[in-house]
Amino acid sequence: MSKVKISGFISRLKDYHHGTRGKTRRTLMLTYSNVAVHAPKEQLLSRVEADITGNVLHHYRTSCQVLGITVTNKDMHLKLTLIQNVTEISCAILETRDSQKF
Repeated sequence: MSKVKISGFISRLKDYHHGTRGKTRRTLMLTYSNVAVHAPKEQLLSRVEADITGNVLHHYRTSCQVLGITVTNKDMHLKLTLIQNVTEISCAILETRDSQKF
């Protein structure tokens, strides 16, 4: 295949990826941070690292891949979603009684 056909194919995959799939991943990421905000405070610290933050980072990393190849992500909405997630999860951790130990 020629380089032009391959680059066109990858470009179309990126457009699709940043469309519907990107919105779905951003929604999932926001859902996990909302779970952290509304979770019972006594159960949050035991779940935040593996279950909540791990899943947020998983969805972010997979959003940066096309056909299993990691690419530079220029999707500003995805980056802003990640920042919002980190902020909300951090605020939820700070509201717990044992936040200093964590």
